[in-house]
Amino acid sequence: MYLRTLVDFFPVSGLPAYRLARRNRADYTLCRFTVRSLPVFALWWVLAANHANAATISAFSGDGNNTSTTGGYPGIFYNCPWITAGEQSFMAANPGWNFTYAGAAASAFLQNDLSVVSYYPWVVNQPTYSRTFTNPDGTTTTRTWGGNLNGEAGGAYIQLAYTPHGTDPVNIRWIQGVNANYYGRGFDGGHLDNPGDRTSPFYDVGSQDLAGSTYFVDIPGAPENEYEGNPVANVNF
Repeated sequence: MYLRTLVDFFPVSGLPAYRLARRNRADYTLCRFTVRSLPVFALWWVLAANHANAATISAFSGDGNNTSTTGGYPGIFYNCPWITAGEQSFMAANPGWNFTYAGAAASAFLQNDLSVVSYYPWVVNQPTYSRTFTNPDGTTTTRTWGGNLNGEAGGAYIQLAYTPHGTDPVNIRWIQGVNANYYGRGFDGGHLDNPGDRTSPFYDVGSQDLAGSTYFVDIPGAPENEYEGNPVANVNF
């Protein structure tokens, strides 16, 4: 997941992943291979303090036990291969866009401004997230996401908060990349997670979405779908 101002991209966290195996084993890990070669800022410890650490949950459904595991602590990284791959594919399909990683100095404000609200694994019953928005006419609209992927399934829930201080950027948007292997088909190498608008690279769309200028939420997961191999899904995001 990456944070974007008008011209630059700011990496905001380590990249969680999930692995769903037969009998619904789901392992959520981090983009660990970047940890040794790329600097990690204080957000690493901020997330640890917010209990964004390894955790496992299991529950029985269908014909087997369902297990989901979150692994490691997210941190700040300065690039990611599946973000880059996704951006390149997007630019090829949508001429006129250009992407630039901000780097360590420009991203330093994230140490104080970004925090993890919640990060945990789930199985059998997909969690939900609700948020109430104020409309231009003063009325309110409450929207709810998640809660549809249940039974033989597993995944993770992650919620981030962005609180700018002083002159820190306030016009941020989010870009999320995914490198997925579902049902033994092999990893796709990376693509952008922009289902709301394929002509835009952003995860968030409009003013009433699952992510906004001060928050980010994702509730990914995968069903077993009676796939006989292992793992059912291995997804880095």
